[in-house]
Amino acid sequence: MDRAIAYDNERIDSIDVDNSNLFSMIGLGKLTKAILGSGPLLNDLTCVPTGPASLNVVLNPGEIYTLEAIDGTRYGSIPADAREIVKQGILMDAVTFPLTAPATPGQSIDYLLQVIYQDADENPQNRPFFGASPAVVDTTRRGNLVSNIKAGVPATTGTQVPPTPDAGYTGAWVITVANGQTQINSGDIAAYNSALFITEKLQTKISQAFADARYPLSSSFLNSILVNGYQEFPGGWILQWFTVLIPVTLGSTISTVTPTFPLAFPNACFQVHGTNKNGTGATRGINISTYSYSATDFTVDFSSTAAQPFDANATVPVIFFAIGH
Repeated sequence: MDRAIAYDNERIDSIDVDNSNLFSMIGLGKLTKAILGSGPLLNDLTCVPTGPASLNVVLNPGEIYTLEAIDGTRYGSIPADAREIVKQGILMDAVTFPLTAPATPGQSIDYLLQVIYQDADENPQNRPFFGASPAVVDTTRRGNLVSNIKAGVPATTGTQVPPTPDAGYTGAWVITVANGQTQINSGDIAAYNSALFITEKLQTKISQAFADARYPLSSSFLNSILVNGYQEFPGGWILQWFTVLIPVTLGSTISTVTPTFPLAFPNACFQVHGTNKNGTGATRGINISTYSYSATDFTVDFSSTAAQPFDANATVPVIFFAIGH
């Protein structure tokens, strides 16, 4: 960021003061663009009914951030500069806008509350000058947020549309008023469809509570990477894998067992799939059927295939894969 330089015993010139203000504004504008982008973005600027309710609405204080010329006109001792930076237009005090209901029964009208950035030279004071008479001059160049109401075209209720923003303006709020309406409520006020409000502040983004809610915690990825293990995922999903030695009796007789999961599911098990681990040999041909899933165990029926009967008391390693939450 640029800085003006002053030297010991130097006679300070007006441009030194103007440059100090200008350099600060440019540096802040560049930082704002790096964080927020080019805009236009709106901050705060809530639109609310009056209290008590009436046919008026109130635009509360806030800001607009948007690309603007550094200075459209001469700034003190410094010429105009058309190069653009992100500037902050500020509304310090609430503004009240009166609205009118359409005169035709069955009709409604949409009003657009629109805002714009404007530089304004204000705060005139009588100042002395070297070699000239005192003069009244503006002493503050304000970056203002200027707002107004633009009326749409009355139409049959439900078919009315809000007007588009005027050139250079940003739409902020749409207020709908129906024939015969005498007061505006919060339900009559909605954000303009392309308005970009800053809804997450830096304090929110860096808070532990926000981070915990938005980003998966390490505790969401607990696992046991073993032969019989599990993997937890954010959102509650749990995958489990494990091997169970199943004794299968002679012939095609059905054997029933109830294995337990390496980790009990906190809520429920959805599916269990089993595969015979033996790829060769006399014990490779079996039928596997799983059912009766609970959070802690399930039931399995095993039997040999007709073409490949087992010897009495054969033991088969079966790999299971379970999904639950």
